[in-house]
Amino acid sequence: LVRDGDRVKAGDVLVRLDETRAGASAGVLQAQYDSALALRVRLEAERDKAGAIQWPEEWAAREDDANLAELKATQQTQFSARRASIVGQLSILDKQIASKRSEIEGLAGQQAAKGAQLASLESELEGLTDLLGKGMVERTKFRNLEREIARVEGELGEHVSDIAAARSLIGEKELQKFQLRKTFHEEVADQLRQVQTEIFDYLQRMDAARYVLAQTELRAPADGIVTGLQAHTEGGVVGPGEVLMEIVPDDHLILEARVAPQDVDRVRTGLPAGIKLSAFDQRTLPELNGEVTYLSADIIEDARTGQSYFVTRILVPDTELARLDGHKIQPGMLADVFVRTGKRTFLDYLLQPITASFDKAWRER
Repeated sequence: LVRDGDRVKAGDVLVRLDETRAGASAGVLQAQYDSALALRVRLEAERDKAGAIQWPEEWAAREDDANLAELKATQQTQFSARRASIVGQLSILDKQIASKRSEIEGLAGQQAAKGAQLASLESELEGLTDLLGKGMVERTKFRNLEREIARVEGELGEHVSDIAAARSLIGEKELQKFQLRKTFHEEVADQLRQVQTEIFDYLQRMDAARYVLAQTELRAPADGIVTGLQAHTEGGVVGPGEVLMEIVPDDHLILEARVAPQDVDRVRTGLPAGIKLSAFDQRTLPELNGEVTYLSADIIEDARTGQSYFVTRILVPDTELARLDGHKIQPGMLADVFVRTGKRTFLDYLLQPITASFDKAWRER
């Protein structure tokens, strides 16, 4: 997106890396998160005995998302089916309970009738007992009445037993209803706990994926000028820790120079340096003063020439830039740099074009 010498502002995109893998990973995690969230809101509706699922507010802006619409339809179908299933099972139990209660009412009526019949027969038997003692009634009639009383008592006992059995069955059906609801809500609670854990995990992984995805766009940390660009081709490979470019603040002049290995022991940070800009008439432009601010710890080899060198940087203060008297400096200019070592001054190699910090090279003098 940028080239050496481009001026950029803080936040501008400098390089955009291939986001295929990072984007795919983020997409998969988003789909998994959406699925888990859809399950959670459905379970919450079941837990709260709601009549409808309350979808997340964050989904309102994604009405055109086909995958989300499919998730919602699936969970709505599950919600309706599970609701219909438990309502149906409870309805069957309620009907069985209602049937038994109706049966109890009928048995209670029969029990009352048999009770009244028994009372009448017992009263009649009591009257016959007196007549039997006086010889005024046949014993056969007395015995027949006793047998009738016994039969009615037996039927009355059956009614009592049937009523007790019906009440017991009602208790069993009520217990089944309780267990059905309990099992359903325990299952919902267990699934909710599990899906909450999954959602938390997905959120953490999504944050990490978004961070990786955000890193595919390298942005300028501050206003300045691009220099030392290493990424020149689309589809090129960037190694871990590789410096892609440098952004040089456009209100400072920083020169980067090469120091020969045999001279590096005489260069250190803090030493003063003199700079002559080769692009301008040296008779009218004064030599600028700077200071060595950096010296690389390791030797570097130029891949093109095979030349070995150390990198050093020289900072030119703003007060020195004011002496340029209107001369405009641009990245890519050459300069002669003299590092004052104390005993003598030397110029290391012909300076490279100004790179990450208005790169320079040196020549020994």
